[in-house]
Amino acid sequence: DVLNKAFGINAEYGGSCQKLPVVAAPKLGDTCSECTLIAGEVITLLQNGAIDDLIKEAIGEICGVLPISNCEQTLDGYFDQLIAVIKNLDGKTVCSLAGLCSYTTEYSYIQNLFF
Repeated sequence: DVLNKAFGINAEYGGSCQKLPVVAAPKLGDTCSECTLIAGEVITLLQNGAIDDLIKEAIGEICGVLPISNCEQTLDGYFDQLIAVIKNLDGKTVCSLAGLCSYTTEYSYIQNLFF
């Protein structure tokens, strides 16, 4: 209840607070481990369609201040493609693509698709 109130989520607005599983923290202190942990959390969040909607709403706001023609359609298209790829990757592969971890097999496959 306290968490629901703290984050503004309650049954009145149709929201709920899910209990997340407790997992052992990976060894931190190196960029790859930290990136992998964060990327994994982001990938998990992206599985939620409501998060996609929030990001698209933010894109609309960004495009409101950018002098780019067809900004929203262009960014929406890139966003959809990028999210579709990211949702099918693991955190370490995302971090490898960003150059923060050593390469993985998935990295080589993705690298061949896009570059």
